[in-house]
Amino acid sequence: MTIALQAATLLALLTVVVVVRPPRRARGFAGELVGRTTIAHTRDAGSIKGVVTAVHRDCLVISHPEFLQGAQPAGLGGEVVVDRRDVAWLQRVGEA
Repeated sequence: MTIALQAATLLALLTVVVVVRPPRRARGFAGELVGRTTIAHTRDAGSIKGVVTAVHRDCLVISHPEFLQGAQPAGLGGEVVVDRRDVAWLQRVGEA
């Protein structure tokens, strides 16, 4: 009975830690770009300009995207998800 009580107490404490823990903030420079207008220069020489709305370990989510290649930017609409392996570098260009 004592072991069952200790196990239940430990489970309750772990549940509180998991529920109460705040979400982890993205690390590094990319995490600071959330809410800012940014250009993601891709490895295939195309670039996407828009507002970074989320940074994950493996991708960036960009809203109001424009594809910058050639003379005129092309609006893509909605949101795009860019694999971070495809990003050569990021350029912050202004506030959202």
